[in-house]
Amino acid sequence: MINSPSDSRTYTQAERIVVTTGNYRGRFPLGQMDVYLNDTFLGSIKQAPYELSFFPKDVPNLQSYNQLRVVIYDSVRNKSEVVVDFKTN
Repeated sequence: MINSPSDSRTYTQAERIVVTTGNYRGRFPLGQMDVYLNDTFLGSIKQAPYELSFFPKDVPNLQSYNQLRVVIYDSVRNKSEVVVDFKTN
């Protein structure tokens, strides 16, 4: 689950967006979070807090409607993905 950004609001291109996920409930502890915006890699976080921030204006290929994909790995490299669509103006 992605808590932020929200698919229910529109962000400005100059607004800082902090990517946060909901409570992780897995058998093994969380190990890594990779973040992609419209298939552009934004970064990888390997320790708590698992958050990443960016400004939409700094991301190439920004659209009015954007797809943020978060790939989560646990400590034994099991993988899951979560996707959220959000708007920018």
